[in-house]
Amino acid sequence: MTLEQRIAVLEEIFAKLQDYYTSAYSGEEIDARLASAGVPVGITKEYKSVTEMNQDFTGTDVQRGQFVLILPDSTASADYGKVYLKGTANWVYAFTLTTLTSIKGPIGPPGKKGDKGDPGEAGSSFVILGYFDTLDALKAAVPNPKAGDVYGVGTAPPYNIYIWDSVHGKWVPNGNLQGPQGKQGIQGLEGKQGPEGKQGPEGPVGGSSNFVRYDAPQNLTDEQKAQARTNIGADTVQGAVLYTPQTLSDAQKAQARGNINAAPGGFGLGEDATIPEGRSANDITASGFYYCDKDTPNSNDWMILHIQRDAGHAVQFGRTYNQNSGWPMVTRVRNTSISNAWQPWEWLTPPMELGVEYRTTERYLGKPVYTQIKQFDNLTTEQSFYPGGDIIRYSGEYQWPYGDDTHWTPGMPTRQPGGAVEGNVPNIDFGIAYNTGLRLIVNAGSEIIGKSARVQVWYTK
Repeated sequence: MTLEQRIAVLEEIFAKLQDYYTSAYSGEEIDARLASAGVPVGITKEYKSVTEMNQDFTGTDVQRGQFVLILPDSTASADYGKVYLKGTANWVYAFTLTTLTSIKGPIGPPGKKGDKGDPGEAGSSFVILGYFDTLDALKAAVPNPKAGDVYGVGTAPPYNIYIWDSVHGKWVPNGNLQGPQGKQGIQGLEGKQGPEGKQGPEGPVGGSSNFVRYDAPQNLTDEQKAQARTNIGADTVQGAVLYTPQTLSDAQKAQARGNINAAPGGFGLGEDATIPEGRSANDITASGFYYCDKDTPNSNDWMILHIQRDAGHAVQFGRTYNQNSGWPMVTRVRNTSISNAWQPWEWLTPPMELGVEYRTTERYLGKPVYTQIKQFDNLTTEQSFYPGGDIIRYSGEYQWPYGDDTHWTPGMPTRQPGGAVEGNVPNIDFGIAYNTGLRLIVNAGSEIIGKSARVQVWYTK
């Protein structure tokens, strides 16, 4: 018979082996059929699952006409003990070996105790031959270990104990040689007080440790300066600032503040202002409080607060203590991205003296706003004024026109283009050059003729 014929015979037989004992063939007849097919009866290969068997259909371990057995790890599996035949195109289920789960018989009675054996040879003592930080270090240091060699592995106790297994040729970890922690023992008796020790050497001078000196310069990091400002480090070391009461000279206080970049005199409230070299506000090179009378807004004495990030970026605030000037305040900036020089002083509270132009901190359409007061004496029917920029607003006042020259009246009407002059007072007119100049117009024969008027203008340029 050809192989294909034998496979056909087996497929026909095992189609009926589902119910082996009630099939149309007897056991002898089945054996005869198998023998005539020339196929040995036996299990060629075992699989853990039907899926594993199906995936191996194209393999060469099992030929067509041979049997395989499904043996999952669990006997409770529905596929446990199933027998399949490899056909021409697929696996053919044959039957299930139900006896596989019932082969194990009952446990028999215990046997008799055997005779005592001869004493064994004395074993070698357990000796740790050395210690290594890592297993790799052990392997590198002991390339040819002997059976039973013992080493500890780890950087600190308890060490992991490794024993060389000569059968498998590897180091086997056996855990730590340390038992569980025992119960705390009874507290012992208090010992006698020892003798008083000798006095130790004098501690280091501030600056070489963590102290802020007041008697010499120091190089401290920004972090150290910040920490010292928050809580100045303390000890009784000479030259250190304490946080307990302490009496220091002005020079010592200044030195300690300089070492940690502290504000002078408690934010300037506790010491005199510094006079820079040349007494010029342009010569200031460090943040602080200064007295200057050169390169200031005017010739008065000025107190300057100077704050800088570096030499090219700084801000100054100034205030004069000249009572006649009404305590005016100014400010200016220096920014190298704009120019390398100081920008002009700008007034926060200008004193507004007659005929003096003041640049203010106000801005209009992005431009700085200037202001000044123009006084017109001995008024005629028409007088004009050009401040040098574009006028954005104004206000005015004039002498009382009826005999009393000591009183001034605020407010002036604005004459519209082509309109008539109102009343017996000056009218402001912008008909000469739009907003670059203004005129005061007075009616002929008015009592205001010969008197004075003032106009404050604000303008940009």
